[in-house]
Amino acid sequence: MRRLLVWVCAVLISGCFTEPLLWQRYTEKDFPARVRSVTTALGNVLDEKRVLKYGAWTVSFGKGIPYAFYKCTPRECEILIRNLKCDASDGRVPCELKLHNQERPACELIVPGRETLQILCPHDVLLERDVIVPRGRR
Repeated sequence: MRRLLVWVCAVLISGCFTEPLLWQRYTEKDFPARVRSVTTALGNVLDEKRVLKYGAWTVSFGKGIPYAFYKCTPRECEILIRNLKCDASDGRVPCELKLHNQERPACELIVPGRETLQILCPHDVLLERDVIVPRGRR
């Protein structure tokens, strides 16, 4: 029975890491866009009412609308989610999420001037397209 339980747990955990990340379906034509929510692999959600925790940081939507942009270099494409706020014991600062869309996706929480944390990539990012992005936000 114990072996079966260990096997089931291993299958469930490995399934989480082999399942495609839904945000990888987006292409350059889907951006810029407003971000409605970010959902982690464990089902936690970042949106207007809920926050996510990464290390010492509590991430929330910033004042106004969070926007996502798509940027490609010769090596990779990435989605950058801006207008987020990160709270820690020493105050609140602007931050952003960077989702590297490559064969093996990698994601980061970037707190400019403070630190960059490697994080588990979100499972999904829900976008609202066909919105006007304010000038200077790219």
